[in-house]
Formats: sequence, C-alpha cells, structure tokens
Amino acid sequence: MYSNKLKSSNYTLKIANRLIYALFVITILTGCENKQKDFEQLESQVEKEYKKIKKLSYDVQNIMHFADGTIWDNQGSAIIERDENDEIFGFSFYGIRNDLNRALVYDNGEAFQLYNQDKKIRIETPDSHLLGTPGGQMIYEDIFKLEEEYQSVDLVETDSTYHVRYKFADDTIYNSTERTKELILRHHDLLPIYVKTEVQPEVGNKFQSIYKFSNYKLNDSVQSSIENKKRILNEYEPIVYDEPAPNPIIGKKIPEITLPKLFEPETQYALNQKKLTLIDFWEIWCGPCIQSFPKIQNLNDTYSDNLQIIGVVTEDYDFAQDLVKKRNANFLNLRGNKDLKKEFRVFGVPNYFLVDEKGIVLHQYVGYTEKIESDIKEYLSKQIKSKPKVMM
Repeated sequence: MYSNKLKSSNYTLKIANRLIYALFVITILTGCENKQKDFEQLESQVEKEYKKIKKLSYDVQNIMHFADGTIWDNQGSAIIERDENDEIFGFSFYGIRNDLNRALVYDNGEAFQLYNQDKKIRIETPDSHLLGTPGGQMIYEDIFKLEEEYQSVDLVETDSTYHVRYKFADDTIYNSTERTKELILRHHDLLPIYVKTEVQPEVGNKFQSIYKFSNYKLNDSVQSSIENKKRILNEYEPIVYDEPAPNPIIGKKIPEITLPKLFEPETQYALNQKKLTLIDFWEIWCGPCIQSFPKIQNLNDTYSDNLQIIGVVTEDYDFAQDLVKKRNANFLNLRGNKDLKKEFRVFGVPNYFLVDEKGIVLHQYVGYTEKIESDIKEYLSKQIKSKPKVMM
C-alpha cells in the first residue's frame, strides 16, 4: 500500500513538473510575442511621425572610438530636408563641424565642401564618402528611419523615452562580429537623442560610433534652409587642383632598403630581390586592403616561381600579425615606416608597385585592379620570349 502511494505521489510530481515547464515555455513565448508586437507598434508610430517631418535641424556631438584606440570627439550642427527623389541619401543636407569651421552642402545630387575660414569651396563626388568629411560627420544617415534587417531587437519604454537595441548578424566580408545598435527615442516625436553603434573588427579594439542630439527644430521652426546655404556658394573661391604629376619613382631604381620582417623583426629583408616583385602597402584599418588579401594571396600562389610579393605595413604591428594569421595570408610581410611611404609617394592605401628584377619600378596601382595580374602576365611572357632558344 505504501508502495502504491509512493508511485502515485511520484506520478503527480511528474505531472506538476511538466505543467510548470509548459507554463514557463508559454510565458516566455508570450513575452517574446508581446515584445515583438510592441516593437511593431513602435515602428508603425515612427513611420507616421517621420512622415510629418519635411525639414529638421539639430545640434550634435559625434564621438568615434577606432580599433587602434584613437578617439574623435567633435561637435556641430545640421539641417536636413527630406527629398524622396534623392537616390543616395533620401534627403538634402547641410552639416558643419565647429572646431574646423568646415561645412558640407549636399542637394539634388551635387556636393560642395566649404572651407569657411578661407572662403574656399571644393566640389565633391556625390556618394556615401561625403559622410566622412568634417561637415558630413554631423549627419546621421538614418535620421528618417529605423533598421529593417537585424537578428533581434529589444525594446524598453520609460516615462519619456523608448530604448531600442538591435543585434545584427556577423559581417562575413570584413569578419566583424558583435554588431549592435542602441537608440534612445523621445516619446513625443520619436526622434533620436542618442545613437550608439558598435562593431568588433577582426583585430584591434571595438569600433564605436556615438551621436548625441539636442536642440531639435522641425519644419517651419527651422531657421534656415539648404537653399539659403547654397546662395552663399558664389561668394567662395573654387579650389582648383592641378593634374597630379606622375610619381617620380616610376621608371627609377628603388633604393637599397632593408626592412624588418613582420613576424621576425630581428631579421632584415631587402626590398630589391632581383626578381619581379609586387610591393603591397596596406594597413589594418583599411577595408579595401583586407578585401584584396585573397587576390594578392592568389597571385602569390599562381606565380610563386617568377614573382615575389612583399606586403608592407607601417602601423600596429601586433594587430597586423593577428590579421595576417586570421586571413591565412602567407606572402611575406615587412615592417615599414613613414620615411619609406614618403620615398614611394604613398599617400593612401592600398598602394601597389610592380618592380622588375633590376629593381626598376614599372607600375604603380592605387587600389587593387585586375591590371596588376595582366601586367604580371605580360612581363613574364616577354621574359620567356626574350630568352635565347637552346639549339639541339
């Protein structure tokens, strides 16, 4: 009898545990479903509120933490006018960074950078690079929208704000992880007062971008306009750049320079290898440099008998070592310096130089191009043809 009671008690306990677990799962799922509904309602509210805004202005502080530990902390202001026909941003804008007194005007597919102190103006190419200019750094590109593609989103409401946190999928192109974005939106008009974006790059510290907004003015309350800002353009002197002169190192022999190996700094290695050589100047913070690694590695593998590839990095050697390992790049890398870049007239990266077996610089390439391989093929083909035939 005692045994039957015990069995009955155990059975009842099992049933109770299953019911508790089921209730727990239902509660979790219901909570997730409610959160999703809450966020969908917020998205709908945002869309309605933002449609009411044709023009706005704000003051802003933009703080950026870079992978190498550098921090930018800049302040300025902006005017943004919605333009549904604009294919790049969806709006026209004026942004000015206070410390440099440099501004950017973008309207109707035209862009002008203003050097207010010198009263000079430079015509810019209208594309997304504009947001990297001093005035462009004051522009928050997503001012009229929330994110559309994300892995997950959390929403917390307070008495005066909404706190939104997005989590995104890893970037497989640049191998970046821990990609998140946090927004604090004002209750009454849902405009952001704080935006923080974080990304963990392949090497180095976490990249962080923060916008802090204040002093919003909307529609008729905005005291100026893009049209007004454009009216002063004729008061500025255009900056005219001379056609860049050819790099004087082209056609000349490279200096007899030795550099420390990236992984064995106690070992020196000569740039002039008396062999066809491709010199690749790169840095860890340069996305196009890293993107081209597989192509450079392929050249190294394909033409290893007749071609020497030498990578040259001048900053953050420890991070550079980590990056080379992660990318499985086994071509030779050396530790460069500013004097070397000056010698080769390298003012940006990636930069490539093709050097023949006599040490003469044949070509320079700013950015990776398929012409690099075609020039290598052409040179090696000429070398084969020029070799004397052996008579049998």
